[in-house]
Amino acid sequence: MARSRRRPSTAPDATMPTVSVADVEAWRASGALAAVHRTPVPAPRTVDSVVAAAGRVGQDGQFGYYRPTDLPARAVARFTFEDGRFLDVIGDGLVGRDPGDPGDPGDPRIRHVISLDDSRRELSRVHLTFGVTPERELWIADQHSTNGVQITRRDRGTVPCAPGVRTTIDQGDIVTFAGHAMSVTRLLPIEPAISRRTAAESPAG
Repeated sequence: MARSRRRPSTAPDATMPTVSVADVEAWRASGALAAVHRTPVPAPRTVDSVVAAAGRVGQDGQFGYYRPTDLPARAVARFTFEDGRFLDVIGDGLVGRDPGDPGDPGDPRIRHVISLDDSRRELSRVHLTFGVTPERELWIADQHSTNGVQITRRDRGTVPCAPGVRTTIDQGDIVTFAGHAMSVTRLLPIEPAISRRTAAESPAG
């Protein structure tokens, strides 16, 4: 008995459905499609916003943590942050998402511990450090942070800070990092190192 040959079945051509703008509008009107609203990305903080904030310093007041024993020390400089708060710098400090517990004595050389808002998740735990030399020069250092640190100098543009390297900052500089920024205002002049050596080398009279 001869077997009949089966014809190979032919699948219908798969056609991708097309959706027009009119279809979407009709679905939205009928309630079959929910409207999607995207929250705009926050505008980045700019150098101009920090300069403007410097004018509000008197209203916003000191911010940050001092070690109590250092309160009588004279401030060498003032850092003004983008929200108008400021810090009068009397020595070395830490800045970051969670740089340390103010109640923890930690390193006695650290005079300031600054914890900043990190809603954008861009700050490292200790993002940068700053300090004052014996000659009252100011410096900052990027602590190998994820998003880096930049300095904008008057008439010299913006330059990145090399991780782990102390970079000198001075009057009018703007330091930007991870959506934050601070301007530098010098309160005490640099003390020339040569005058220190001369005084040390001169015989006691």
